[in-house]
Amino acid sequence: MRISSKAWLATLAILIWHFYWVIFNPDVYPMNWSWLTGVISEDTLRHDHPGEYERLLAEGQIAPAQIEAPPPVESAELQRPDPQDKSSE
Repeated sequence: MRISSKAWLATLAILIWHFYWVIFNPDVYPMNWSWLTGVISEDTLRHDHPGEYERLLAEGQIAPAQIEAPPPVESAELQRPDPQDKSSE
C-alpha cells in the first residue's frame, strides 16, 4: 500500500502542530508535568480548562480562588527621573 504525498504532508502537519502545543508551547515549556503527577494548579485549571473549573466550583469540590489585588502604585513611582535634573545629586 502506497501513501500519497498529501497524506504524508497532513500527517507531518498534525505532528508538528501537536509537538508545538504539547512540548514547545511557551506557556508550559519544557513540559506540563500534570500527566506524570496527576496534579494541576488551580491557575492552570482556570486558564486551560474553564469548563471543568466552573463545574468543580459548582459542585463545591474546590473553593473560589482568593485573588488579592496588587497594592496600588504611587504616581511618583511611575514618573521617570529627568536626566537633566541635578537636584537629586
